[in-house]
Amino acid sequence: MSLEVLGTTTVVINDLKTVVELLERRSSNYSDRPSFRMLGDVLQTVSSNITAILALLRNPTVQEKSHEEILRVVGRKRMPTFEDRKDLKYIEAVLLETLRWRPVLPMGVAHAQLWRMTFMKGISFLASIILARLSSDLPVRGILHDPIVYKDPFAFNPERFMGSEPEPKPSTFGFGRRICPGRFLSENSSFILVASLVWAFEILPTEGEPLPDSMAYTDHSLSHPLPFKCTFKPRFDFESVLDEEAR
Repeated sequence: MSLEVLGTTTVVINDLKTVVELLERRSSNYSDRPSFRMLGDVLQTVSSNITAILALLRNPTVQEKSHEEILRVVGRKRMPTFEDRKDLKYIEAVLLETLRWRPVLPMGVAHAQLWRMTFMKGISFLASIILARLSSDLPVRGILHDPIVYKDPFAFNPERFMGSEPEPKPSTFGFGRRICPGRFLSENSSFILVASLVWAFEILPTEGEPLPDSMAYTDHSLSHPLPFKCTFKPRFDFESVLDEEAR
């Protein structure tokens, strides 16, 4: 049975078994498959890492503070590890600011339900499961650059997430039950990459090349910096450390 409500057809189902069968069909959606989600996590991590390199290149003071923390916690006799993460507070703040400063998905991710239906059982009990087609395009970039929430929002400032009154952590991975399940993979991958780069290299402008424009990003749903050049200058002879750890 169907009803016409405000120009939209609503399917009314009086059988719980039918409702369950319809819900189970959702598993055939590509968006529900782990492989599809994992691909999105990988793409988002790569874009975020490139943004982190751009931010460190354009903000040498932030880069130097990151390196000082790495030297204090890790030293030069070994590489950073995941166990160091709890002690690398400034590096963690750099990663949070990277996600806020240039979110990979500036408009969020649209979600849509496949069916609109109301489930009714019996006369005395009314229960409804309304699966309305809904697009949840959230202006993530606007939220994360709200000057009421974030002071000087267009500046790259990791210190905003430190101290006794830190600003809210960025919600770049979504909200509620639809939050990205691969956020832990993305966060851990970005941490170990950025920590290792800062430990081993000084990121400098390439001689003869202009400093990359911090606003030069693609205009696709998945946003990342346009190609730019930089120089990775070794801070010390770390090859001997790598050889020792590889044994």
